[in-house]
Amino acid sequence: MMQQALFWSGPPGLGVQQVVEPGSYWRRVINAPLIEGRDQPGGRVAFPNAQTPAVLLEVVLEWVRATEFPTLPSRATCHFAWEREDWARDYHAGLTGAMLYEIQPSGSPRLFRADYNLGNAFRERDTLLRAVERARRYWRGELEGRPEILIQGPIAIIRAIT
Repeated sequence: MMQQALFWSGPPGLGVQQVVEPGSYWRRVINAPLIEGRDQPGGRVAFPNAQTPAVLLEVVLEWVRATEFPTLPSRATCHFAWEREDWARDYHAGLTGAMLYEIQPSGSPRLFRADYNLGNAFRERDTLLRAVERARRYWRGELEGRPEILIQGPIAIIRAIT
């Protein structure tokens, strides 16, 4: 049986039938700078930068997964894809330096559908407790909006779209 085509944003220059292993997303999370120095009256001080909330959210998601949903695939070892090309295009429009591809999971990967909005943004006046509860809803697979597809395992490029 033929697998459903999915849509993924990745680095430019990948070729048709090229197989891509997961992990680059989590490497970017782990290597993201969190603190920047700023000059203030009385000296230089450290402040969180613009990437800090996204990294904190990934840590919350992974902590909840590891402690409460350990059988589900870790975002650290997954690709993130979309079921529909129009959704992928909407997401991709906000990226720089990436190419949109049609892909298929390669081999026998584990797939997990989760609500993109639950796993990818803080809310105004959020607390850690609210973020943890939203992470639980994410890992329970509660869908309110567009699902993202986590693919634990390699993917194969079918065609470059943009």
